[in-house]
Amino acid sequence: MPDYEYNNTSYHQQFQTILTPNAADQMKLEALFVGDLSYFCKDEDLNRLFEPYGPVHKAVVRKSKTNEPLHYGFVEVPLMNADKAIANLNGLNFLGRKLR
Repeated sequence: MPDYEYNNTSYHQQFQTILTPNAADQMKLEALFVGDLSYFCKDEDLNRLFEPYGPVHKAVVRKSKTNEPLHYGFVEVPLMNADKAIANLNGLNFLGRKLR
């Protein structure tokens, strides 16, 4: 058992030295709430809206049980890009509605 713990720790340390702090930050995702979406907004629209601020891991417009949009959604972006996207998109008129 001690050999396994040592090997596991050693592997973890080797993996951490390969990742630079910048690369580690790029792997962390932040889920952003996007409110007041248009009735016509689709997942693809949210994805295109956030793409200029970095890669979008996932963009989802939430829907009711009857498949009607609930006027909000979530977008997963790299942590290092989240603040820039929020600063530029908060309050933007998108598809006729002001985002928040």
